[in-house]
Amino acid sequence: MALDIFAPQISAVPAGLEGKVILIYGHNSLGKTRQAAKASKALFLQVEQAGLNALDSVNYMPINKWTDVKSVSRQLAKDPEKTRAAYDTIVIDEIEGFGKLCEQHVATSHGVTRIKDGNDGFGLWKEYDYEVWSTVKQLLSVGLTVIFLGHDAERKVPFGEEEYTQKYPKGDKRVVAPIVDQSNIIAYVYPRVDENGMPIHSGAQLLETPYAFARSHFEGVPFNIEPFSYKGLEDTIIAAIEKNSGGKTITYAEQKAKVEEVEIVFEDIQTTLFETCTALVDAGLLDKIQPTFDKHFGKGTTFEGLVELQKDAMVLVNQELRDFLAK
Repeated sequence: MALDIFAPQISAVPAGLEGKVILIYGHNSLGKTRQAAKASKALFLQVEQAGLNALDSVNYMPINKWTDVKSVSRQLAKDPEKTRAAYDTIVIDEIEGFGKLCEQHVATSHGVTRIKDGNDGFGLWKEYDYEVWSTVKQLLSVGLTVIFLGHDAERKVPFGEEEYTQKYPKGDKRVVAPIVDQSNIIAYVYPRVDENGMPIHSGAQLLETPYAFARSHFEGVPFNIEPFSYKGLEDTIIAAIEKNSGGKTITYAEQKAKVEEVEIVFEDIQTTLFETCTALVDAGLLDKIQPTFDKHFGKGTTFEGLVELQKDAMVLVNQELRDFLAK
């Protein structure tokens, strides 16, 4: 139930794209949606309705409001085994619209038309931030490959003593930041021309420069992929994973088991805490119990007054009380 620093988990790299998060961004009409549609058994959460207008036979859910996002994410997470049998990939197209739907939902849920007008004029920024974070977390919890698509914007960034204008995913920072943080690889898709100045198939940059933000959690990826294709990106990631793992990969299920939170059963911790309190009384340490309860649960709280919402704190209290017995 408690973490033990003398029995740590040993990290290992999960094989393949299962559970990986990919962010692909760039200007319009560079093939981002078309290439993402080539991902294995993909389901699109289609916020940008124009994105699929030129593609046939793509599985998608039309997303017109934030409650659509929540409905789909709940269904995906409700039965992960059933979800993984049906799909390998979830594609969110695209993140700027994703954020705007969330912003509108948070505002109207609190009876205002703009987030900044909520909370008596102090704004609903924390509520908005949590709503985005919790939804992204739920989408990632199933263990599928999750692809976020976005447009590009520009920001000013320092590089050494110079300041540069850098391409960066477009959208509200409260939406872009958690997606960037969770992404294993971020690809900036850029236009290309031939020797005559005629447009040709786009390229994808995988490493950051002063002029474009990109990133990989895996060492050994190339600077770019030309021409850009989802198959090329997939092969690049898999090759990098093999190189980073030394050929000793594990399955995503094994990785998830390493980090999965153990559910605390209220009745179990209640019994354990009662036994610890009884042992303290038998050891003549009754005076240690109430101050510890007061510190964690509030002054005057008794064992009989504990409720299920306090089960996490009950684990901490039990650990502290056990320390008195060990002295």
